[in-house]
Amino acid sequence: MSFNYDEGMSTKDRPEAKPRSVPWHLRGLPELELFESTAQRDIAIERFNAEYRDWSHWESLADLLGLIVSLFLVDIAEDYLSRAVGAPRWFKPFMCLILVAPLLVLALRFARSRSAKSLRESLLSLGIPVCRGCGYCLRGLPPDSSRCPECARPLDAETEKLLDK
Repeated sequence: MSFNYDEGMSTKDRPEAKPRSVPWHLRGLPELELFESTAQRDIAIERFNAEYRDWSHWESLADLLGLIVSLFLVDIAEDYLSRAVGAPRWFKPFMCLILVAPLLVLALRFARSRSAKSLRESLLSLGIPVCRGCGYCLRGLPPDSSRCPECARPLDAETEKLLDK
């Protein structure tokens, strides 16, 4: 069954289905616990997936380009060292591991950060007040609050409106 996310669609309009499992790259994000229902959470996950299927929104192209460039640099360095010093055969995979592994870790961290930001935007669109910076749930704050108590980031106008409700 295919489902298209509609910004104005309430969770009541969504056909009932078995709750989706959370994708591995979203597991453990505290923003997932703030949704009022599994249907809302599923809609946010579908929205996230739709955003990142569209290449115009995908910011990881820079990560991929960095990975490709680093592989070329590893190949050049290994070629030079094998000629100049006579490096052993295992040196090239070792260089790949040393140079590429940190780039992969950074790419995963950036992707996870973008995932959390997307979930925060979904929470705000559902009327659940959260800090855009750290994801702290702002329910129960006085309406005159102007900063997040967790990270001290100033609250934007949309979040302040949600606190006034």
